[in-house]
Amino acid sequence: MTAPPAVLIVSGGPAFIGPATAKLFEGWRAFRVRAVGHVDNGSPLAAPAVEWADVVCVTRPQHEAAVRRCSSVGKKPVVCLDVPDEFDPTDKAQVDRLWERLTKRIET
Repeated sequence: MTAPPAVLIVSGGPAFIGPATAKLFEGWRAFRVRAVGHVDNGSPLAAPAVEWADVVCVTRPQHEAAVRRCSSVGKKPVVCLDVPDEFDPTDKAQVDRLWERLTKRIET
């Protein structure tokens, strides 16, 4: 059995890395998801997180440049989900929108 794709979500703030969001991602069996935040403040992406991922997703188009600066990205696909950085894992509409964008933009 093949493992589901490893997806790293990179956002501009801390919302995607909260415990409630991590618990939500644990329930998504179609993807293995990890998230990092604060890319807006110039913090470099940790190479191990990027190396783990099959696909790197950014929440906003402006985060793509920060991701591309990380040498570990190499030729991995970088996908823009175009969702707000202010993610609330208890908001069903936001969760549904994120799921829809992930499933449409990442081949499983």
